[in-house]
Amino acid sequence: MKLDYPVIVSKEKNDYIVYVPDLDVNTFGSTFDEAIDMAYDAIGMVYMTREDKNLKIKKPSKIDKYLKDKNYKDDIVTHVSIDPVAYRQKNDNISVRRNVTIPGWLDKIVRKNRINVSEFLQNMLRRELRV
Repeated sequence: MKLDYPVIVSKEKNDYIVYVPDLDVNTFGSTFDEAIDMAYDAIGMVYMTREDKNLKIKKPSKIDKYLKDKNYKDDIVTHVSIDPVAYRQKNDNISVRRNVTIPGWLDKIVRKNRINVSEFLQNMLRRELRV
């Protein structure tokens, strides 16, 4: 699920300031491209944090709203596309310990075949969940 969040980019001296109005977050970069990359990360981090805390995440508004706004006539109004699931997969790599119970006879076979149970379960879960 890709989301396109409108962003407003302002040139200030040596930096580009980016405002993501739907999430009320600011960031910046030394170049325009860096500022957009920082906005992507800011959106991803806000999304993950709010999701983890079970807080409401505002869906992106229409960019037209900001293109017509005279307050932004001197700014660049564009959007940043993000897939929150892909962002989390790339940036939330903290391992979590889970206890799994298997029959003793199966454990003997697993050990004999030197199967890494954690790796095997991760692969099977990815396949089952299509992620």
